[in-house]
Amino acid sequence: MPKEERGAVAVVAAFGLVIVMAVAATVMDIGTLRVARTDMQSLADVVALDLVRDLDGRSVAQLQPVVNADAVSSIARNTTTVGTRPTATVQLGSTSSSGQFVLMASGSPTAVRVSVGTNVSFAFAGIIGSHGGSTSRAAVANTSSNACFRLGSFAAALRTGDSAIAGVFESMLGSSSALGISMTSVGYMGLINSSIGLDALAAQMGVGTPEALVQQGNVSVKNLFSASAQVLNAKGDTSAGAVMGQIAAKVNATVVANIGNILSVGTGQGAGAAINAVDLLGGAALGAALIANIADHNNLLHTGVAWSAPHASNGDIALTVIEAPKQGCGLPGTATATTGQMQLITAIGFNLPNSVAGLSDSNAADLTTKQASIAVDAELGGATGTLTGTTCSTSLTETRVRVSTRFTKLQVSLPFQLNGTISATGIVPAALVPAILKNAANLQVQLHLQMKASSYVETAAQGGTQDTLYDVPPHNYNDPQPSPGSSSSYLGLATPNVSVDLANSTATLTAKVAGVTVTAAVDVSQLDLSSITTAAAASVIGTSLTEVVGNLNNALTPVAQLLGIRFAGADLFGVPTPTCSRPRLIG
Repeated sequence: MPKEERGAVAVVAAFGLVIVMAVAATVMDIGTLRVARTDMQSLADVVALDLVRDLDGRSVAQLQPVVNADAVSSIARNTTTVGTRPTATVQLGSTSSSGQFVLMASGSPTAVRVSVGTNVSFAFAGIIGSHGGSTSRAAVANTSSNACFRLGSFAAALRTGDSAIAGVFESMLGSSSALGISMTSVGYMGLINSSIGLDALAAQMGVGTPEALVQQGNVSVKNLFSASAQVLNAKGDTSAGAVMGQIAAKVNATVVANIGNILSVGTGQGAGAAINAVDLLGGAALGAALIANIADHNNLLHTGVAWSAPHASNGDIALTVIEAPKQGCGLPGTATATTGQMQLITAIGFNLPNSVAGLSDSNAADLTTKQASIAVDAELGGATGTLTGTTCSTSLTETRVRVSTRFTKLQVSLPFQLNGTISATGIVPAALVPAILKNAANLQVQLHLQMKASSYVETAAQGGTQDTLYDVPPHNYNDPQPSPGSSSSYLGLATPNVSVDLANSTATLTAKVAGVTVTAAVDVSQLDLSSITTAAAASVIGTSLTEVVGNLNNALTPVAQLLGIRFAGADLFGVPTPTCSRPRLIG
């Protein structure tokens, strides 16, 4: 290298070193700034979760100085962040339905928004020409409450010791059901006081969470009962575990049930929840039997109630349970549960008597036959409940559920007709008799009456307008609380009555005047037909229909009680134990 060029290499090398150091300094300081941003986000999350615990119903004005001071304390407890000592800005408000933070100037806030920031000094500020940078991050937290509840309850119904209810429960699982279990040999009453944690049940079923279990859809009933037995044994409830294990051993491996028909669990809200062992057993049995019903068209429940009523053909009631009772868990506005639905539509042959009150009795549509039919129509729509809120304190835990009912109808009817001519005395008011017939000694009335003996009740579907409150105490999670507007008793029909279809009935006065037959039409609605309807009610028509109604009530009432179905409402049961004011990050 020529002597005059020897310094050029040193200049180039020095210039290159400066560039390398500048690039390295930039990379290091940018990295430090990125770490600071991550630290600020983590700190904002922690502070927001700390401060949301202060939201206890006080106003914005009362809480603002409290949360500002607690923000300083929270930051002081978290001193490992990069940069200068962080500063915080705290805003109080609520969250919209879409999860957005809404700032509040007054009122009681339910959410908090925390923004924290820091400054970072650059290590090589002189090289890159900048002395430092700043960063800030924000987090939003609110309080949430979640609870479980049931509409209807096998366990609570059986706890009453009602033998009719126990018999219906046994029929669901007994030899005529899809499971074919002899309940008398396994002693289901031992399960009533046992509960199965959903977390443990999900783990035994090979899924991570209760909501993942619900999302499984159809599951093996055998595996479900086996997993339940293992959960019960693990918690030391070995007696109940042994019973559930015996039941699992009897279930055919091909029988499945939709777990979603038994449980309703909101996302992330099943932790810590539990279900009563009998409710799980009954719900799974109903689901399994429903699938069997779809496959082979057999009805779910055969009550074996014979129609021993006079003139009625023998038979039994066949009830179809459409939907099993469901337990709901989750957040207010999202957790739902449904009572079971059932349906019974059938007809019973009936032999009409020859006459009633001196009139010939015949089929409602055919004068030539006395073969009639008693129509039995029951559609029990049940109800759906949605959790609206939960309150917890040291003295009271309250679960609030809004119940909406579906269409419910119960009807038993026997149409028939009465035809003939009888004395007008006591039936036709004197004011209706034409002058030409007033002095006739043989005044008669020719009647063609469309009649019906029936008992009927119906409620329309309606949305809930008032919450059902389940307070503990005085309840103890096993007591039913009827929803507002519910009847005071479970489903049942009243004693049938006999009525006349006036629009489709006719009446004609007839008498001989001076040897000539004179007739005159009269308004049926103006006649006193009470003696005829009373006679029909006292005949085998009324007595037989009364016995049919009694048999129907004996079949429907225990099932309705098991499913928690009331007229225009449902029975609400709490599930231990609601979680209140749980801090939750939402943004």
